[in-house]
Amino acid sequence: MKERLNGCRVLMVAAGVVFRGGADVETADISGTVEGSLTVRQNLTVRGPARIHSDSIFYGEIEVERGATIAGAVRPLEEEPE
Repeated sequence: MKERLNGCRVLMVAAGVVFRGGADVETADISGTVEGSLTVRQNLTVRGPARIHSDSIFYGEIEVERGATIAGAVRPLEEEPE
C-alpha cells in the first residue's frame, strides 16, 4: 500500500531507501528512491544517487546533482493544478 505524507516539514530519503507514495512537504532532500507524486513547497534537493519516478513533481526551487535520475513531469509550484 502506498502512503501519503501531507503537511510535513521535511522529507529525507537516504541512499538505499525506497519511499513509495505521495508527499506534500516544505522541503525534501532525496538521495534514495521516490516512487509517487511529490510536491515540495520550498527547496527540493535531488542528490547524485537519487531516483525519482513520478507522474507529477512540483517544487518551489530545485537543485539536481549529477548522477540523479528524474522520470516524470517536473514543474514549478505555480503550475500546480488546484
